[in-house]
Amino acid sequence: MYSYDNVIGNENIIEHFKNTKQNKKVAHAYLIVGDEGSGKKLLSYSYAKALQCEISTESACHKCESCIQLESSNNPDIKKLHPEKESSIGVEDIRKQINNDIFIKPYSYEYKIYIIENADRMTPQAQNALLKTLEEPPQYAVILLLVNNIDTLLATIISRCIVLNVRAINKLRVEKYLINNMQLPDYKAHFCATFSKGIIGTAIKLASSDDFLLMKDHCVKLVTKLRNLDIYEILNSIKGLEEYKSRINEYLDLILMWYRDVLFLKASKSKELIIFSDEYDLLLIDADKLTYNSINKNIETIEEAKRQLDSNVNYELTLELMFANIKENA
Repeated sequence: MYSYDNVIGNENIIEHFKNTKQNKKVAHAYLIVGDEGSGKKLLSYSYAKALQCEISTESACHKCESCIQLESSNNPDIKKLHPEKESSIGVEDIRKQINNDIFIKPYSYEYKIYIIENADRMTPQAQNALLKTLEEPPQYAVILLLVNNIDTLLATIISRCIVLNVRAINKLRVEKYLINNMQLPDYKAHFCATFSKGIIGTAIKLASSDDFLLMKDHCVKLVTKLRNLDIYEILNSIKGLEEYKSRINEYLDLILMWYRDVLFLKASKSKELIIFSDEYDLLLIDADKLTYNSINKNIETIEEAKRQLDSNVNYELTLELMFANIKENA
């Protein structure tokens, strides 16, 4: 259900939204910026629901016709943009679904609200088309643009919007949510909260995914036996990673976190700072056998491999070099 009560963190944005409705100072355009999974969609639809609510003065009542219609995607005055292409939002999408519709007055409620998810996928032509509407919107219009990367937008678009940055949440707060709301064991909650970097949607997704936990176990098995593998065995291990090819960044992040844990453990011997707390004994072996220099070299090697893969360098060659270097560092 779309509700402010279901939003974790970002209380400042919720308070801002409540005040705009209560004081009748709703802006025509909001730019809601945050990482994938940070809660932009929940915040935006909760705000749209609250604005159209016929009973509550600041939030949504969840009982009136407008609130019920939103939850069933049938509210005539809350419109989500549906682009023709999944990879981009074109000029015709903006013209047909927003520009040609926005000057028709609301059918039933006070506002006419448009929600553009992944607005950073708008082409320059689409942004210029939207800009014309943002310059002179009708009184009842509200446009919510959800973006991961604000740098892809024209400065003229940004300047005509209220910019709200959705922040990552304190790791301990995410961890507590996973334990209390998803009944996750402490260790798994700690691991998912840390890996998500405070992005609640990502943490929930990871906690709900058996595949992720299997990938984590696969990673631990590989990284702990790596120093004992011959070159041909490393090549076979890379072929064994084929099932994780579409998630290779996550896989490399796991290896990166492993060696950061090794580094923390070598420096302190304390469990408090490590993420792979269930693998403490295995981490301790690496911490005892590796020097500070070799651990740091491993971290640099993995980070370089991530950069290479982001630049579309050959997948197998990049991993071969990375694992060969890690073995050499050992």
